Amino acid sequence: DVDRHVRLLDELHSDHVYATVDLFNLLCPENFGQRDEIFEDALRRLRGKVRIIHIKDGLVRDGKLIQANPGEGEFHYEAMMASVKAYAPDAILVFEGVKAPAISSSKRLILNALSNI
Repeated sequence: DVDRHVRLLDELHSDHVYATVDLFNLLCPENFGQRDEIFEDALRRLRGKVRIIHIKDGLVRDGKLIQANPGEGEFHYEAMMASVKAYAPDAILVFEGVKAPAISSSKRLILNALSNI
């Protein structure tokens, strides 16, 4: 969770240790409705220490959190990219778990989200 990341980075106090943020890994079915706020909070609290952001999608079905390709779930990419621009503009966006056929559409989705903010 974000609290542990913040605490660890504070304890290490190193210019050589950075964070990877993965919204899907911060979620569960119970907090899925707050996904935009959770992502923004993570980037805000880890500001200056985020080097990588995993890009994927997710949704809740039958009470379970399910990973999906970007655009095939319920993440709000314009809100996510606004948070990235505000708090981690130099972070590297990495498609994680995205299958080859979906890479082009995932790229277009992210570029469109970035151009709309």
